[in-house]
Amino acid sequence: MGGSTKKLLTLSGCCQGIDVILETDTLSYGPVCLGSQLVRKVRLQNRGDVAAKFQWNVREFAPEFSVSPSQGNVAPNQHKIIEVTFKPAAVDPDIRYERVTCMVEGTTPATLTLVGSCVPQATSSIQDVHFSSPVRQESRKVIVLENTTSSPWNLFPVVQGDHWSCLENILVSAHGTANLDVLYSPLAMTKQNSHEEIDEQRPTVHTGSIFLAIPDGSALLYNLFGKASAPLPIAPTFLSTAAKKNVSISIPIKNWLKTPQTFAVETQKPPGNESVVIQGPSSILLHAGVTRNYNMKFFCYIEGTVNLSVRMVNQKSGEYVVQDVNVTVSKAVDVDTLFFETPVRQSVKKMVAIENPFDIQRPINFVDKAHWWKCSSPFIRVRQLSEISGRAEGHYEVEYRPTLHSETPTEDRLTISFVELGEYTYNLVLRTLPVGPERILYFKAPLGGSQTQAFPFTSYAVATAELSCSVQDPTSFSVPVTWKVEGPFSWEGKAESILVKFEPEAIGEFRDTLTLFSNTIGEYKCTLQGLSVPPLPQGPYVFLTTQDIEFKNVFSTPKEFEIMVDNPRFVLSTTSLSIPAKASKIITVKVDATLSSGTSEKTTASETGKLLVSCPQFKEFSPWVYYLEARTL
Repeated sequence: MGGSTKKLLTLSGCCQGIDVILETDTLSYGPVCLGSQLVRKVRLQNRGDVAAKFQWNVREFAPEFSVSPSQGNVAPNQHKIIEVTFKPAAVDPDIRYERVTCMVEGTTPATLTLVGSCVPQATSSIQDVHFSSPVRQESRKVIVLENTTSSPWNLFPVVQGDHWSCLENILVSAHGTANLDVLYSPLAMTKQNSHEEIDEQRPTVHTGSIFLAIPDGSALLYNLFGKASAPLPIAPTFLSTAAKKNVSISIPIKNWLKTPQTFAVETQKPPGNESVVIQGPSSILLHAGVTRNYNMKFFCYIEGTVNLSVRMVNQKSGEYVVQDVNVTVSKAVDVDTLFFETPVRQSVKKMVAIENPFDIQRPINFVDKAHWWKCSSPFIRVRQLSEISGRAEGHYEVEYRPTLHSETPTEDRLTISFVELGEYTYNLVLRTLPVGPERILYFKAPLGGSQTQAFPFTSYAVATAELSCSVQDPTSFSVPVTWKVEGPFSWEGKAESILVKFEPEAIGEFRDTLTLFSNTIGEYKCTLQGLSVPPLPQGPYVFLTTQDIEFKNVFSTPKEFEIMVDNPRFVLSTTSLSIPAKASKIITVKVDATLSSGTSEKTTASETGKLLVSCPQFKEFSPWVYYLEARTL
């Protein structure tokens, strides 16, 4: 301006370039074992001035290569490590993936060529490992892994086969070893060489493998072989119960599969033991992985120990579970309580029925045909009314007939014993009622006379015993002090009798009670009823010259008696007598021949008169009269 130059403005600018490249355009893997894999790393470098986004076309890597990360950002003047894994799918000497693409935003794509080969695994790296175990049990084996390289290994075992398992990964240090635990848990049996048809469908062995890809492209392969034997029985279940009583048995069973299973149930009893009855469903359905209880009812007629084996079988696969059950059967509780009440020596009967659980054709036997029942009370008898064999039930009559009175009820046990059904025990509550007099004996005798009658009774003496005999008033009635009865007895008893004498010492009615008692036989009572009438004339006493007449003092104390005759032709030896209690004396009567009878004819004639005996102490009593007749030639 004006011939001079002036600076008007300054223009400046810059260009930020994007420059992203791979450190190499080819990755070579060399040979890799089939089933193994090898990882190579490559750097994606950003030499530009701004951050760059990248994204690999992962489809171009498939199926034998994979890339990680497949997309991301790279900061300026930085790099990103890209891992490319080569995992060949088949043996091939030349595997080549040309120019796989990595798209970079704002610039041209980067390309990478991948080259490798796949070779079969060397037999030296293949080993066989054998296992054996009962089905659904575990067996372990240890595989020792040795790393001879200078880099640590992080291995990921690949397990083939449903019956094996191990860790998902294992670290092996450089130049070190590590133990890999392999677990064999068979869920199904192998062939058992049995005669079952299902056994032919089982494999001879279970097979599987564990493959370990080594980071250097090699691999280790372990072929696994397993034999699964029959299952072990589950720990036995122990129970106890009384005979003839139902008890529930619960057996837990778990479905070890991830699918439902239906098991057919079979319970094995001791051979020939028909006294055991088992009731339960014939099958049980288990959903996948659940545990359910199989419930059954147990009933046993006889006491003892019963060993059961419960076998649950999947009829499609032949797999089964065995549970042993040990049941201790104690003596049966009382079937029933029977109440009896009756007076002494009188019977009361009740009938009991015992069910026959078996087929009609099966005989049922008593343990002892002669002694098939027993009772702690001697006053019980049992009779069989009907056979139990061949019938729905048997009937038995229980008879209670006490011979001894008890003030309080007693309890006893009755047991009926069968071979097949065991013992049937009944609780008996026995009560006796006091018994009145057995009967009434009626007597009639004149004062000074007597009457004797027999008191009949039935003895149930077990052995020879002695009865004490007594009356309340022995002045009128008399019995022996004791009476011996012979044993042993039958249930019907033995007829006995004892003589009772009525000899009154006063006129009128007399009532008494005869009591017979023994600790072993019991007590008998009889009412005695006597009637005493005035003395009756006796005679005639016919004699020629002399007659002795016995006179008894019927009183219980000594008495004085006066004696007289009403005809002087009869002469007495005495006119008074003192006679001890219940004793007798002789009165002698003679004919006086010096006195004339008033007839002069010398023909045979008789002279009559009366002998009169009286007791001055009892003037109200009539005298005892004896008719006399003296005959002369």
